[in-house]
Amino acid sequence: MKITRVKSVTFMSEKPADIYNGSLDVFAILDYDDFKYLLGVITPETLTFHMDEIKKVFRTILHIYN
Repeated sequence: MKITRVKSVTFMSEKPADIYNGSLDVFAILDYDDFKYLLGVITPETLTFHMDEIKKVFRTILHIYN
């Protein structure tokens, strides 16, 4: 297994006011290349909220086409 080191990290937004219900966008550059990787760091509560919203969209689409 190859170990990858992080060269730099840049936070693209402010720290969320509520650490239990928020998200943070982060750019990371790895040691072995100069690509920028965009990472979304979110809390479990925020993930659950987004998953529920996606379910609503799919239910609406399925309802329209059925």
